[in-house]
Parts: sequence; structure tokens; C-alpha cells
Amino acid sequence: MKILAVLIIFCNGSPGDRSSWYRSCFAKCTSENCEGVSELPAYSFPLTSLPCPLRCKAKCIETTREIINAKWKKQVQFFGKWPFRRIGNCEELASCVFSVGNLVFTIAGYLKAKRMFPSTNDKVLLFHAFVCSVGWIMSAQFHARETKTSEKMDYLGALAIVYSTLFLSLSRNFGHRSSQIGPALFACFYCHVYSMRNRIDYGLNMKLCVCLGIISLALWVRIYLIERSEALFKVSLISIASALLLALEILDFPPLYRIFDAHSLWHCGTIPAPWLLYPALMEDLYNVQKSKTKLP
Repeated sequence: MKILAVLIIFCNGSPGDRSSWYRSCFAKCTSENCEGVSELPAYSFPLTSLPCPLRCKAKCIETTREIINAKWKKQVQFFGKWPFRRIGNCEELASCVFSVGNLVFTIAGYLKAKRMFPSTNDKVLLFHAFVCSVGWIMSAQFHARETKTSEKMDYLGALAIVYSTLFLSLSRNFGHRSSQIGPALFACFYCHVYSMRNRIDYGLNMKLCVCLGIISLALWVRIYLIERSEALFKVSLISIASALLLALEILDFPPLYRIFDAHSLWHCGTIPAPWLLYPALMEDLYNVQKSKTKLP
């Protein structure tokens, strides 16, 4: 039976939560402490106390992790993720903190750009900054406390950032078709979100987001090669650097000190991007609007 248990642990997709240790621990914990309620809540606000089933989940993940590590000196995943050191009520401290860092630098970067070019009509950049801010809030709440709903909110926020960034690049390249680009992208976004209403296809979703990101990057490089402006060079360079950081998402290793995983390091790397990006975008927008006013 022990040999069978070992095979189950190391061959399944999420071996930790499928092990007998976790299942028996969770069943016992919820029956003794949660009045028999074993179903995990669909959503739990991160700043509230941890609901009983989630406390049992966290406790049993830690207990099972210690058992498996003591027996085989091996780390295994639970529910498709590596186990993190829970600090307070925060499940993934590094990713949560770095998401907040991205939020702060998004707001600060936009305000910095606005101070540099106060007369620029920047509604499209204000919209992008707003979408990105909401997206990073969704990311922070998910990493603080994972539930089915918080996961979908995180994906929704990430998708909104990807589509709004693509809208910026498309509008800059094909400004004469802006009235068509917006509704078309919104329709694609709606269909994408609707497809995730029941189940998230992680692989397909990642591939699609990467493709959209590559298209956006290619469009910024294209318009730079046509116009050769300093502002567009900065936007292209920042876009390329951000794209290279995505390589971290390919890596998959147990969290360093049980806090820092590849995903959190990616979030950390993207923090300075909006601080540099928004001034460059605002400068480019200022140049475009200035050139239009000079036309006879």
C-alpha cells in the first residue's frame, strides 16, 4: 500500500492534494472544526478572517508537505501550485506584494507622465492606466487568498490588461480605424471571458495571451521603424524587455525560501515598467497631437 501511495503522489498532476494524507487530514479537520462544512468558499475577501474550510486546507497542505518532505525529501504541488509559506492570512506573500508594487508604479507612472505633458489629451492612456490598476488589484487579491472566484477575477484582470495594451498599439498604428478597432477588440475580449465561465483552459489561455502580447510588441516596433522617434524607441525597448521577462513564466521550481517562485519574480521584474512606459507613451501622444495641429 505504501508503494502504491508513493506512485499516486509522484505521478498525478497535483499529487499533494490527491494524497491520502491530505484527504484524511482535511476530512478530519472540517468535521471537527467546521461543523461538517467541507466545501471551500467560492470567494473570501483577503482582509477578512480565514473561513474554517480554508484554514483546514492551509493546515493540511502544510502537514502533508512536511510528511512527504520527511519521507522522500521532495516537494510536491497542491492544487496545481507549489506550497508557499503562509504569512498571516496571505497565501503568496511575494506575488501579492509585487502586484501591489505594480499597482503603485502604474498610478505613479501615469501621474508622472501627466505632469510632464499636462496639455495632452490622454483619455486613451488614462483608460489604459485604469484597466491596469484594476488588473493589479485583481492579481493582489488572488495571490493573497486563492478561491475559484478570485482566480477568475485574476484572469479577467490579466486579460483586460493584455487587450487594452493591444488596443493602444493598434490605435497608434492604425489611428484612422480607431472607431472599428475598439468594438472589435471588445467583442474578442467578451468571447474570451465568456469561454472561461465554467472552466479555465490554462494552456490555451496562456498561448492566446502570449500571441496577443507578441502582436502588440510587433506593432510598436513597426511604428518605430516607420517614424524613428525617440519616444517610440523607448516604448519599443520597454515592450521588448517586458516580453523577455515572460521567460520566467516558463520556469517551474519550488519557491525559494517557500516565498519566491518564478511567477512572483516576473511580477517583481515588471514593477518599473509603467514608471518608464507612461512618460514615453505620453510623449509620443503629445508629438502626434502636436503634428496634427500643424497641418493646414
